Amino acid sequence: YCLYFGWATSKTDALVSAEGQPAALAWVKTEFGLSEAEFDSLEETNAAYQPRCEAMCMELSREREALASLVGKPTATAAEIAAAQEKVNAMEQRCFRMTLDHIYDVSQAMESEKGARYRKHMITELMGYRIGHHELLSGSANDER
Repeated sequence: YCLYFGWATSKTDALVSAEGQPAALAWVKTEFGLSEAEFDSLEETNAAYQPRCEAMCMELSREREALASLVGKPTATAAEIAAAQEKVNAMEQRCFRMTLDHIYDVSQAMESEKGARYRKHMITELMGYRIGHHELLSGSANDER
């Protein structure tokens, strides 16, 4: 979800805008017509979020790798696999919540109307990603039956 936030807010393939700003932040500034003060606040909010996001992404990756490794073991029990899956599920929930909280934090750095429009856009994107991700996973599971 953390990586998703960067993708969803970036409507360009470039990582850095012409002004030298991260593309996701530049997109938000342009799309929502942010003032310099709003944009400065957005940059501060994003700078505080980014290291936490990256750390959580790394932790989620490790949990997914551990699950994949366990699934590949012929001696793994159903209980061990279920416990590892629960760890992944819990981490995904934490990532989702952290991303949702960040969306609200960013929206509060904007004028009310801009913030509401930003929240609506980003939460719609986030939920669409989440639904699509689960449909993809359930679809592939159904294809294997």
